[in-house]
Amino acid sequence: GRKQLVSTPRRAKKSAGQHWLVDPRVVDATVRRAAGVRAGDTVLEIGPGKGALTKRLLEAGAHVLAVEKDERLAGMLEEFAASEAAQELKGTLVIKTADVLGLDLEAEVARHRRALGLSPGTERGTSGEETEGGRSLLVSNLPYNVTTSVMRQVMPLWHVFESVTLMLQEEAAERFAEIDPGHPSYREATVWYRYYAEGEIAFYVSRKAFAPPPNVESAVLVSRLRRPEERVALPGSPREFHAFV
Repeated sequence: GRKQLVSTPRRAKKSAGQHWLVDPRVVDATVRRAAGVRAGDTVLEIGPGKGALTKRLLEAGAHVLAVEKDERLAGMLEEFAASEAAQELKGTLVIKTADVLGLDLEAEVARHRRALGLSPGTERGTSGEETEGGRSLLVSNLPYNVTTSVMRQVMPLWHVFESVTLMLQEEAAERFAEIDPGHPSYREATVWYRYYAEGEIAFYVSRKAFAPPPNVESAVLVSRLRRPEERVALPGSPREFHAFV
């Protein structure tokens, strides 16, 4: 049989918001149905953990840049990337050991694409056309404790990512994309998210799809990032808007 992506057992850290996605049906639906990953796409994955989603992305033929903060997990992924099993898959895998919140994601994606011999991928430009050599996507099962920080980092990058597909807590996904103004959960983050993106929940995910099971249900949120001309006109300056929300 094919080697497991990470065979060494390891407990998830609750402090890091880690819950491993273990249901293959959910993994497959995230990659195929929600993100619509195609062969040749460049995919940034944040917090790959034990690599269930990573492996499915590689099977789909994606060029994956996986950013993992945990050095031990990153080492396990490096071992897999060098294995025979990984070479058999259609995609390619590069692991970067780093805290994603300290990275310039536009520069990282451009560097990754250049290393693959592709155009940098930051040229979607005003017409939004696909760049040569496939799209750049973000597909991740985010650690829940960094959700808002990562969203704030990623949502302005309309010129980098064709779409952003994230596994989030159900409540967070609904707060970003589903609820109406006046709802008790309508917050600054909702206003901020909708300024930069339009999103929809692709499907809901039972806590049973994870190990260990979290205390909440989850949902997969697919976001299309708005180009500047598509954003709502602000009454003040962008700096004032960011200071408020």
